[in-house]
Amino acid sequence: MLNQDIMREHYRSGFISGNQFNGLSVTGVEGNRILLEKGQSLLDFTGQLGAVISGNGNKFINAYIQESLDRYGFVWEESLNEYREEAVRLIFSTIFKDEDWIQKIRFFVTGSEAVEGAILLAKEVTKREVVLTHNYAYHGWTVEARNCSDFPEFGTVVDAQGSYKKAPKDKTEFFQYPFCSQCPFNKNYCECQESKELFCITKLREKICEIGPDNIAAVFCDCILGLAVITPPREYVRQFRALTQEYGILWIDDEIYSGFRTGHWLSYQQFEGIHPDIVCFGKGISNGTFPVSGIGISRKISEILELYKWQICSSFSSHPAGMAAICGNLKYIKDNKLIEHAKEKESIFFQKLMELKEKYECIGDIHGKGMFWGAEICKIVDGKNVPMMKEDRKIVLRKNQEYPLGVLRKICIENGLLIGGYVPNTIRISPSLTFEVDEIKTAFEILDKSIARFEQEIKEKNW
Repeated sequence: MLNQDIMREHYRSGFISGNQFNGLSVTGVEGNRILLEKGQSLLDFTGQLGAVISGNGNKFINAYIQESLDRYGFVWEESLNEYREEAVRLIFSTIFKDEDWIQKIRFFVTGSEAVEGAILLAKEVTKREVVLTHNYAYHGWTVEARNCSDFPEFGTVVDAQGSYKKAPKDKTEFFQYPFCSQCPFNKNYCECQESKELFCITKLREKICEIGPDNIAAVFCDCILGLAVITPPREYVRQFRALTQEYGILWIDDEIYSGFRTGHWLSYQQFEGIHPDIVCFGKGISNGTFPVSGIGISRKISEILELYKWQICSSFSSHPAGMAAICGNLKYIKDNKLIEHAKEKESIFFQKLMELKEKYECIGDIHGKGMFWGAEICKIVDGKNVPMMKEDRKIVLRKNQEYPLGVLRKICIENGLLIGGYVPNTIRISPSLTFEVDEIKTAFEILDKSIARFEQEIKEKNW
């Protein structure tokens, strides 16, 4: 038996206070299942924060990693080794195949570090200081990445009442991400479609002009929000890109969560002829086996970099084991056609989620692409779906405070399914791309059963 008392006594976890540690006691993984004590197991509909793409414990990928450790142990970035060379070649021949805009890539360790590098690079090459980002964004918890995230509580100490001291967000400005069903401008999407540009694009244009384009180093825009799981209207990304090009502002696309899941290697690739200036990748690029992240850099920026040294270093970037993980994973994805698999399974996910929406009042809007989906937990007020808990998409809660996603997640675990989400009202589904149709159907049967019980349990809740 695993001893959680040791964890409560000596390990400082995130998102909890005091000695509340009460995590799942995992004994191993098997295929798409998480193995627990006493012979129990959970179908993993989370992909472990979206990192598992090619199946957990994938022996093909693990063999690459083991071989690299046996041969190289650890040599740092100044030394070339065959795994990094192969990783670079594979990235350009798979993820960025036939894409002429990208010239260079740079490896890091964590997603936060990749975003940090992207922001610093944008500021250096433009000699500008302001970065624009949108609400609901999460880009990491290091200084620049946290500044560009809509989570002022990240990296702070939160008390039992959910209070915290906000860190200053120097040189960061926020704009409204398109969330049509909860539009803060009270606009109707059909009316917006009839206009020359979406109203949220018009508001972003006003924001850029207010700050001054010559002061803005870059603008973040994700083609599908990784943490919040919001999918913008299709015309939004094209209009956004045209706007940044009109004003000569760099576009940073954070694909760390959404990458590989949407039926494309990266989600911007669903828009033909559209590409960012800097793209961040991580999580799924190594199948979660080794912490690896990176950024892709446009030809134009790369040409500027050729004139200078980029004074940046990280001890474990380009670690041979991380590079081997990329090699094994990209080969496995390509050989087993997992990107195509995600696109083919999109209709099943959409159909199953829509069935849940029609069946249960507490299920509202559905968002997603490929095998990456979100569903809103809601209630009906004046004939409209509204978030079940008013403080929508806010992670900070009071000590021991119950919230809809937490209640549903607990029920799902009791029934044999692990789901993710965005506190307090959003279900997030991001399984490994190795899920077959029978496993997908089983997962949705458990989710259906769990929502039925959830609806009964929440009748006495004052949300």
